[in-house]
Amino acid sequence: MEYLIANPWIIWLAVGIFFLIVELITSSLVSIWFVLAAGVTCGVSFFVDSFAVQVVVFTVFSLVFMVIFRKLY
Repeated sequence: MEYLIANPWIIWLAVGIFFLIVELITSSLVSIWFVLAAGVTCGVSFFVDSFAVQVVVFTVFSLVFMVIFRKLY
């Protein structure tokens, strides 16, 4: 457990993989923005230690990607 706390990027990678599997099962572009937001947050987690900031980054990028993809879709 200490390893996950010291390496939060693994958590965000797992979140991204989970939402990718959900997207592949549904194939209706319902969770694709969560996959992308988890990828961005995974990258941010290398530079920011605060989990609260990482959650905010995930939320903001989820909303941004949702707006972008809804317009494109």
